[in-house]
Amino acid sequence: MLRKLILAALAGAAATSAAAQPPRADPRYDPRYDPRDAEIARSLPGPGDVARAGGTLHRLVDALLDLRVGPVLDALEPEARGDPARPETLGDVARRRDPYARTKLHVGVDRATAGLGAASREAAILAPTLRRSIEDAVRRVDDAVNGGPPRGW
Repeated sequence: MLRKLILAALAGAAATSAAAQPPRADPRYDPRYDPRDAEIARSLPGPGDVARAGGTLHRLVDALLDLRVGPVLDALEPEARGDPARPETLGDVARRRDPYARTKLHVGVDRATAGLGAASREAAILAPTLRRSIEDAVRRVDDAVNGGPPRGW
């Protein structure tokens, strides 16, 4: 019986405490909320933007590797014309040194895209804190230069 009374008292205390607090879903009640933070987050590329950029980079890599360089090599080394080992594309040139060059380039694009996506998410999280830190540093420098009262004294 005593256990039920203690639990009821705790539940009642938690309910009155929660009722006295403003709702957290509304950012206007958060003293740390600043509309500039939302603007910073909106200005960063979203996951869809990053994925589209990755797709574009993949197509760019393929286009560059499929670039025909055979005629240029013919002009530079006319005696090599007709050589079956002569590369026709930039991909052929890359494949001579590394048979997995195309795959490695695409893996590099995937890694860069993933890194950009993670950096974008982290920047959105850190931007408000960084903005406040910079503003605080500017205020402190301004106080120091203009002879304002030192903070925290």
